[in-house]
Amino acid sequence: MSYANDGWGPDNINKVFAHESCHIFGAADEYGSCVCGSVSGHLSVPNSNCVNCFPPGAQIPCLMNANTLAMCEFSRRQIGWDASLFPSSVTWDLPRMIPDWFGWENQGGDIAIADIAVA
Repeated sequence: MSYANDGWGPDNINKVFAHESCHIFGAADEYGSCVCGSVSGHLSVPNSNCVNCFPPGAQIPCLMNANTLAMCEFSRRQIGWDASLFPSSVTWDLPRMIPDWFGWENQGGDIAIADIAVA
């Protein structure tokens, strides 16, 4: 990564860093020359949010598409965030359990193991 961040600038370094970090875990790009339906990640998840799969403007907003601070289901599964990998006794309903945490938008606080309910 550089100061210019490929045109995203220093004010968006958090978004660029998050996007590039997802590549480490197997997430595919969803812009440019991405291939509709190609698989990526350890779970071999299709890249079904590729910009080439949709009419213009219909793509789901996602970190791997336009560096938005949201992740579509396809990218989540590509990096291994798949509920089927966890026992049914583990719940991940973080916004309900942690009222002030609504996703990547929150810049303060940490999520600890104690925040995950295990029945």
